[in-house]
Amino acid sequence: MISRVLSATDSLCSGARALIAFAWIGWVSLTALFFGLLAYTIVEHNKGHRHVWSTSAYEYPFGTTAHKTSAAGVSSKDEAQPQMTTAVKEEPITAPAPAVTTV
Repeated sequence: MISRVLSATDSLCSGARALIAFAWIGWVSLTALFFGLLAYTIVEHNKGHRHVWSTSAYEYPFGTTAHKTSAAGVSSKDEAQPQMTTAVKEEPITAPAPAVTTV
């Protein structure tokens, strides 16, 4: 009877220790993510992207300069993109002629 109680207690303690370990791993991961995102945000702010504080991480174009803000506060994404002025002539694609063999 006592051995059953001790084995059940050991099982509960092992489960609790595993739960605490996974909770700790999750906390460390989220803390690292938070400080990594904070460091990236500070670097982007120092590059002149002042809007980084008001843009969600989902919408922010990581690694691009598409949202560089000018001195007037206008984002470059609002400016018109240059259009191609010369037409590109497309050549038709032709398959090579089949090889003819004589016997």
